[in-house]
Amino acid sequence: MAAFQNSCDNSAIVRRFGTARFRILLHLQAEVADIEEELDKLDASDEKTGPDSELDLRYRLRYNVRKLGCGDPAQEKLIERLKEKLAEYDEWVQRDHALRSLPAASEFDYMNLFNWVWGNQPLADGHYDFMLRSDDFVHLSGKKEAGIAERFIFNSCLRRWPRFRLMQSRKHDQGSTQVNEVFFFSESRIALAAKLLSVCVAVTVLMIPVFLLYLTKMDPKAISIIVLMFVLAFATIVSLFTDAKMETVFVGTCA
Repeated sequence: MAAFQNSCDNSAIVRRFGTARFRILLHLQAEVADIEEELDKLDASDEKTGPDSELDLRYRLRYNVRKLGCGDPAQEKLIERLKEKLAEYDEWVQRDHALRSLPAASEFDYMNLFNWVWGNQPLADGHYDFMLRSDDFVHLSGKKEAGIAERFIFNSCLRRWPRFRLMQSRKHDQGSTQVNEVFFFSESRIALAAKLLSVCVAVTVLMIPVFLLYLTKMDPKAISIIVLMFVLAFATIVSLFTDAKMETVFVGTCA
């Protein structure tokens, strides 16, 4: 299973264990708050001391070193505990932040891994439970979710004809996972096919009204409706099939 997941970026997905991490963060926050409360109580107690007390501890509210001849290390011990606990808390916060910054695994990549695990059963019974939380997986490669055109090629074409050699990766080691029914596809070829598909759809949407207006006679009202429909369709296709921003879609539609 490790070899399969390491074989390509699409399968390099892992559990974030977000709920478990937050349980630890909640416990650490409570522990830090307890130490902070102890320090506040100690400060309040020190403030009540004075020259007539057995120990005048008011100096601890103004200095960060122990007064010569004072043998009460309570504040120092609490400060050390607070440092250690805050360091541990900060480390967990940074780890969780790093995992949260990774993109969530797409349903397509999760199902690919799940189907492979289900079909090959590389682990012993009871060791698959971590696979049951599809919403908690993240991509280690920082891979973005595929666009509509790429998903269409995957779901409608490559799922049905996985042995289509034109889309397979030649450089990839097909034997690295020791499984014959694992196919590796070239991301660059799929991206190129998706762009060609998007261009074909866009050109078709642009040319259909031209042929309709050229081959048929219509009144001005019908012409206006047809032009409006296909302009909206073109803008929608550009927005869905590409990563174009709103201003790019607006300029392209005006052109």
